[in-house]
Amino acid sequence: MQEIYYSKIKSIGNPIDPKALPPAFPDGKGGFTPNPNHVGLGEANGSGFGWTDVAVYKFGLMYEGIKNWTLMAGFSIGDNPVKSSEVLFNILAPAVITTHITFGATYKLNKHNEITVGFMYAPENSVTGANRFEAPNQQTIKIAMHQWQIELGYGFN
Repeated sequence: MQEIYYSKIKSIGNPIDPKALPPAFPDGKGGFTPNPNHVGLGEANGSGFGWTDVAVYKFGLMYEGIKNWTLMAGFSIGDNPVKSSEVLFNILAPAVITTHITFGATYKLNKHNEITVGFMYAPENSVTGANRFEAPNQQTIKIAMHQWQIELGYGFN
């Protein structure tokens, strides 16, 4: 098991604060009034992505019983760091995937060289929540993500 402490990184762990985020508000006369509660992004008390700490469970197998071949497989499952109250800002980083499935193989060409191919699939996961900058119950946001990845590598020494 691996624990990831997003809350320790303020720009990722702090929740979005609609009252503190804008540097100014419209004054109704075509101008702006400075926001006395403004705290910039990335500051210690500034708004962030609102990610929660997560636990990830990982399992993997490696088999080297075939001449020149190493076969690998893995699986991980974890918590989703994005709460429904934080979907608006997380449009920028929709890290809501909770499961990864991997396969790979390495072939030793000779004593000093090898070729590796790997495949990863992450099934879709989503989070739905309200836009905290809108009037209540006016806009619902859904963020979703899935991923496919293929890697090819060449190793030498």
